[in-house]
Amino acid sequence: MNMKGYELKNKNLHLEKINADNFLALYDLEVSEEQKQFVASNRFSMAEAYARLSNGQFVQCFGIIDGDTPVGFAMIGHDVEEEGSPESVNKCYLLWRFMIGQQYQRRGYGRDALHLLLDWVLTFPDGPSERFSTTYEPNNEAAKHLYTSFGFIPTGEKDCDDEEDAEDVAVLPLTDRIAKEIKEQKEKLMEHTIYENATKELTAQNGAAALGYADENMWFSEKPDYAACVKELIETVREQEIRASILIATDEDMIFACGARSKDRNGGTVTPLSTFEIGSLTKMHTAVLIFKLIEEGRLALTDKVTKFFPDYAKAGEMTVFDLLHMRSGIVDFANDAEVFFGDEETVEALDRGEITDEIFLGRLKACDLTFEPGSKMEYSNTNYVLLAMIVEQLTGKSFKENAEERIFRPLGMEWSSATTFGDVTSMPEGEEGYMMEYEIARGAGDVHENAVDLLKFDRAFFNGRLVNRASMDGILDFVDGYGCGWENSEKYDLVCHGGETNSYYCLNYVLHPAGKRTYFLMLTCCNSDDEEDEDRDETAEAADNEANDDAEFDQYQTIFDIVKKHLL
Repeated sequence: MNMKGYELKNKNLHLEKINADNFLALYDLEVSEEQKQFVASNRFSMAEAYARLSNGQFVQCFGIIDGDTPVGFAMIGHDVEEEGSPESVNKCYLLWRFMIGQQYQRRGYGRDALHLLLDWVLTFPDGPSERFSTTYEPNNEAAKHLYTSFGFIPTGEKDCDDEEDAEDVAVLPLTDRIAKEIKEQKEKLMEHTIYENATKELTAQNGAAALGYADENMWFSEKPDYAACVKELIETVREQEIRASILIATDEDMIFACGARSKDRNGGTVTPLSTFEIGSLTKMHTAVLIFKLIEEGRLALTDKVTKFFPDYAKAGEMTVFDLLHMRSGIVDFANDAEVFFGDEETVEALDRGEITDEIFLGRLKACDLTFEPGSKMEYSNTNYVLLAMIVEQLTGKSFKENAEERIFRPLGMEWSSATTFGDVTSMPEGEEGYMMEYEIARGAGDVHENAVDLLKFDRAFFNGRLVNRASMDGILDFVDGYGCGWENSEKYDLVCHGGETNSYYCLNYVLHPAGKRTYFLMLTCCNSDDEEDEDRDETAEAADNEANDDAEFDQYQTIFDIVKKHLL
């Protein structure tokens, strides 16, 4: 299979499902004129994929992306049942289209991408299969050479009865033995690569000072001041059913970092570099974007919401301040969807990711407020969706672009994304699977991040590298316990927030925020079974309540008790 020891030549190459952000660039990507005889255009392939999906067939189109640059396109089907085609084409995963753009050829993208595509096929996304097949023009020697180097075996068959259009068929057997061999080889390499990558990044966050390693994806400070805390954390993670990515640090030191039991999509255990859906932790990012615009003089906390949504008559005197502090009275579209959207059909459309901004705003304007704006605090995700829309209006750029340009890139948060689907690397454990992928959640719960990037965000924010002092004070201006994407604790000197999606539960705690800070971050695939769960995870109340019995707090409480004992 020629996969032992293989590492991507292009380190940032990855697959992305076709989406609104990448399809135009992929649509226009072309091969050279002489190669056009070998492969259909991406435009035709996307249209064909749509037609086949409409006909109930399994088809998946991918952009082949290097960093942010689309360099190629692939289309894979399963059990396609083409009339006149042999079983080797019909009963298999079929690499229908595969191309690298003319300007990106001869850089190793084709070989790297084929490794990634094979990895994806080996997850058997549409059920098991004994083979991975492809077809190519008889005179396309480059394609034949590439496929055979991967172990594809030419069968001598043609993919159809039409002699003029027929292509040669090659098959890669996916027997249990071969799949297992590939998996074992890649897991061994992956474990080493993951350890090296995590160690390098965590060391960088520790001021370049070396960290101890306790196996089982646990890194720790070797400073004597932390010895008792580290010892208890290691024992607890080993002995108790902790399933999470955990990071505990100060502004200078990395005290403890680990990944325990939950699985990463590479087949191994999660690490502090595994990405999660962070749910409502998104809101602290949105608040930063809003206050950056305030610093630029483009927005004020006292601006009325009707300034940005003129025909939202029910808003009345509602302000940007009210949205930030959950004092708007607007119904929560995520946790009270039936009230917000008004009918079950539209709620089902939300679950399918089919709610447009136009539909959303139409329902917003029709839905009555639950109280007079500014009169009390009541958590609602809808507030932060509107804030994201305001950011987009004032900048002329998407929320995704603003997050990338104003937060992620300046801070080197290379694993973070907004309104990007398919890039979460931790594997969900609940029956729900991944969160509902709808762009309408932007600003409220759409960011994906890992523990290391979240630490970069926290450190930058509390050290004044994201917003100025006045903005920090504004964001941490707590009214009825809620600031701007942050909550505070009445019992302890800390600020915090939680985030929850269908299968993920995340916590961000900052102890002694105005003094010598300690950051406690916990990202987990476990989730509560409570049908009344809300995105506001009551994190500050949980910290105040020593006897909290909610299932979603069990792991958090175990680790937080150690943090309180030694660091609070």
